[in-house]
Amino acid sequence: MEYIEVTGADVEPIKEPLEKSYIHVASNHAITSDTMYDLMRNLKDSEQEAFVFMNPDASHKSSITFKRWVAMSENFAVSMAELGVNPRDKVGVIIPNCEEVVITVGGLIHCGALPVFLTYDLKSGKDIEVKSRTLKSR
Repeated sequence: MEYIEVTGADVEPIKEPLEKSYIHVASNHAITSDTMYDLMRNLKDSEQEAFVFMNPDASHKSSITFKRWVAMSENFAVSMAELGVNPRDKVGVIIPNCEEVVITVGGLIHCGALPVFLTYDLKSGKDIEVKSRTLKSR
């Protein structure tokens, strides 16, 4: 099994082979009660990478800065509000792991809405309709 090299002053890579499908590192940052919305507000002008998207071989694919994430999330929030999404609404989200998922979640947070991640039956998709009705999601 290969090791994945992680660098940075705020991370300490584990020194053993990974046995799960995600990268686990310990952070040197103190635990706070800040919400994701607080983080977005505090770092809205930062050109620092907020999210990094990787290829299956663990090579760097793309990234999004805090500044871009917040700006695109705010734009998405405006669109959602224009469509009638209100605070505390549940919004069904079906999207692959990509840049758009973090923008969608960020936008829904700006709206005060609750993202509900849904899976679906690739044969008919009928379960999406049932789940949406059960959750009373938009």
